[in-house]
Amino acid sequence: MLKLLPIVLIFLFFIPSIVRADIPNPDFLNAQCPNGEQLIECDTGFRLNPNASRLPNQCLFYENNPSYQSLSVQSQWGGTVDQDHGQRKYCYHPASSLEGLTYHGKRLLLLLAVTILLELPIYYRFGFKSKNNLLQVILANLISLPTFYLISLVSPIHSFVVLLALEIAVIFFEAMFLYNLNKVLGLKKVLLSAIVANAFSAIVGSFIVSIINSIIRGY
Repeated sequence: MLKLLPIVLIFLFFIPSIVRADIPNPDFLNAQCPNGEQLIECDTGFRLNPNASRLPNQCLFYENNPSYQSLSVQSQWGGTVDQDHGQRKYCYHPASSLEGLTYHGKRLLLLLAVTILLELPIYYRFGFKSKNNLLQVILANLISLPTFYLISLVSPIHSFVVLLALEIAVIFFEAMFLYNLNKVLGLKKVLLSAIVANAFSAIVGSFIVSIINSIIRGY
């Protein structure tokens, strides 16, 4: 019975969202920005047009820009993962340098906390059991994740291929960094631990961060 618990929780979490997906959101329709701020609407996610070509996530630029504050969201369910899409509204208010640093600083700290908390147990299972070992894992993330974040932030291209290439680079960096400090574990084992830990934190971590952001935004 306990083995079925994660499946049940996932089912309970997603089904209400799917059921509500095609219901018009009156808050979205009526949402307006304060006086002096520009209203921006964009299409979110990926979906298929009649010609079966992908439409990009137009909201990515606004999601990572402190000058655009999320106002409301309207989700729609198209029947498949590729067709799931929706709209978002943002309010444009030019952010100062301090506001930009604060925004990205908080975002980076959240990513670091979630990533480290998810990866430490996995590295522990692969043999990184001493206090020094775990501190080395934390140090590797304190180097790799901010670098990954900065590159993805300044990159003019935000495609899946670019993010995947950056993630692979992070995996190899962490593996070589930890191997040089723990050669007794062997390169193959350290590389495997880095692959598993980073894949797990990337998938589960993004899910957790999205939930936290949704709670903070109020939807």
